[in-house]
Amino acid sequence: MLLVFKVNTAICQVNVQAFIGDAVLLPCIYSQGQPVRGKVFWRDKDDNIVLDIGKDGPDPSTQNQKFRERVFSFPDEYVKGNFSIQLKDVQQSDSSPYECHIPSEDFQRRLVLTVSGKRVEATPGPSGGAAGTPSPLHMVLLCLPLSLFF
Repeated sequence: MLLVFKVNTAICQVNVQAFIGDAVLLPCIYSQGQPVRGKVFWRDKDDNIVLDIGKDGPDPSTQNQKFRERVFSFPDEYVKGNFSIQLKDVQQSDSSPYECHIPSEDFQRRLVLTVSGKRVEATPGPSGGAAGTPSPLHMVLLCLPLSLFF
């Protein structure tokens, strides 16, 4: 007897930077073409519940106190496979790896949030130029399979 298993696990790590007091987007986009059938679980490095998303939407009642009233999702985007969350009023203690896990689809997205001190407003240099930082959308696009574009 021969058993063949297909493994669809998709794991990509995204690095996200924020400053104390900022709101930051933690991206999690499942783009395999079919709707997600089960729950979506967001966890931090200590396995604290950041947010659980079920068929009826986000369930803030199970959130760890540390994240209450600071984590928000985008329910209108769920049908597109977008389970990204926004973390508001970022604190130094929020620096951590985070994971978005969709067990029914065998999908995981790992993120590392690095929080720095207060944002310092930049002034243009002598050439008038400014430095740019990739947006969270750019970071999401870097983790998508190239086959989606060709």
